[in-house]
Amino acid sequence: MTVRFTLPVSWRVGPCATRLHWRDAAGVYLSSAAVTSHTLSATVPAGAALVTPSGIAGEVGTYPLDGAVLTIDDPHIPTAPVNLLSADQAAGRGATAQWATVGFTLSTDAGGYLVASLPANTSGSLVFEPAGPENFRPVPGRGFLGPVLPAALRARAETCYITYFNASGAFLTFSDGWEPFEVPAAATHFTCSVSFGSAATAFSARLGPTKLLHIDSTVPQLAGEGCPAMAVTGYTDSPARPLPYRNISIDLTEVAGASN
Repeated sequence: MTVRFTLPVSWRVGPCATRLHWRDAAGVYLSSAAVTSHTLSATVPAGAALVTPSGIAGEVGTYPLDGAVLTIDDPHIPTAPVNLLSADQAAGRGATAQWATVGFTLSTDAGGYLVASLPANTSGSLVFEPAGPENFRPVPGRGFLGPVLPAALRARAETCYITYFNASGAFLTFSDGWEPFEVPAAATHFTCSVSFGSAATAFSARLGPTKLLHIDSTVPQLAGEGCPAMAVTGYTDSPARPLPYRNISIDLTEVAGASN
């Protein structure tokens, strides 16, 4: 059989890793499967009786846990985030007008990629400029937004600002961290900028590959394999064993005529 694990919705708009750890019936570790993305599908290895799903968020922050999915023999892939940057901007190529800078100078290297350079003892910022009026990006809908920067750029950056505006162009609020931020209800446009503090040594790095990810949290996950409403009618546990190896049994009974 195949086991698929997908990280919670908000985790998918940042750098993340997904893992499945296999154990035998006695709880002895066998092996692991891992990917650097939000969804992992893996074939159960011989001898495995237990699986522990594991996720890693690549940025410090607060992450909601809702929306995780763990299934067996299910080919469906839950909703993936969308990169709001153009192909050129995501790759770090094209016209320098796609970025607004303070303190930085932009140049093009031999491979055609844009390089941002910051002198020593100078603070700076990079703004991802879209094509359009007033350089605001339209909000694609409700959900979460988050940036994923190249390793060299992220290692030097201090924080990211996503600033939200309403339909009249008035400021609403902003996020000033790296974790995914939920789009405010009244927001129609936003800007994204990254700030860099001054340092004793000069800094230079490519602008790509970069992602500015959005995921629509209103898209429902699949309901499952048609399981009816169930009630828990029994529960047993083996509390003497450590958590990863406890045997838990839950008795379920179909609910007929259920109402809220």
